[in-house]
Amino acid sequence: GAIVVFTTGRYPPTGGHIPPILWAQADLVVTPGTNITLWCSRPRLSSVKEMTFTLWKSGTQEPLQQQPTADLWTDFSLSSLSPENTGSYRCAYKSADGRESEPSETLELVVPGERSLPKPSLSALPGQVVEPGQHVTLQCRKPPQSALWRATFTLLKVGSPQSLQSQSPAGTSAFFTLLSVRAQDVGNYTCVYYGRMAPYQVSEPSEALEIWVTGIRGRMESGPVPLDSGDPQGLWNLQLQLSAGHQ
Repeated sequence: GAIVVFTTGRYPPTGGHIPPILWAQADLVVTPGTNITLWCSRPRLSSVKEMTFTLWKSGTQEPLQQQPTADLWTDFSLSSLSPENTGSYRCAYKSADGRESEPSETLELVVPGERSLPKPSLSALPGQVVEPGQHVTLQCRKPPQSALWRATFTLLKVGSPQSLQSQSPAGTSAFFTLLSVRAQDVGNYTCVYYGRMAPYQVSEPSEALEIWVTGIRGRMESGPVPLDSGDPQGLWNLQLQLSAGHQ
C-alpha cells in the first residue's frame, strides 16, 4: 500500500501550541467505498484541559470534523470514500481560550479512479549502501509509456504510517534526498506518482528498494509502527525525535 502528500490549500491559522501528529493505521491509497480512520495526537501539556481537535482538507474553507476531548488523541472516521476524497489532510487542536496549534504535517489520501498508471522505477544515488552521516538521493522515474503529463511523486517507506516526501517536478523524475542517514533509515522504500485532478489516477508502487547503512549489524525491522499499544503519545514522541534528528 502507499501513502501520499500535497501541500496546497487553506489551513488553520498558526497559534501557540505545538503541532499535533496525524496518521492512519491503514494504507492511504484505497479503493472506492472503503472506510478509513485518521488519528490526531497532541503532546502532553502542563495544563490538562479539554481540547477541540479539528480535521481539515486542502481546498476547503470549513473544517471537515471537530472532536472535543480531554484525551491526548482522537479519531476521525471517513466512510464510503470516493475519488473526490483524494487530497491532503491536516489536523490541529484548540484550547478553550481560543489558542490554536500549528497544523500537523500533511497526510495524503488517494482514492484512485478505475485505471492504475504503470509503476515508476526507484534508484539510489550514489548507491543503496550508505555510510552513517552520508546523504543519499532516491530517484523516482515515471515510465515512458505513462500518459500522465504532470504528476506528483511521493516517497514511501515500507511500514511507515506517513509518507516521507512529495514533489511535483516539471520533468519525468523526482529526486528525494535523505540527509545524514542513520540506523532508522535502513529499510525498504517505494514511490508512487499520481494526478491531482479527476479521475485522480495513481500509479502502482515501484519495486521496493532496500537501503543499507554500513556498520549496522543485521537487517533492521521495517514493520509497522506498533500503534496497538494504545500509546499515540509514544508515537508522537518517537516522530518528534526522528524529525529533530534530521534537522
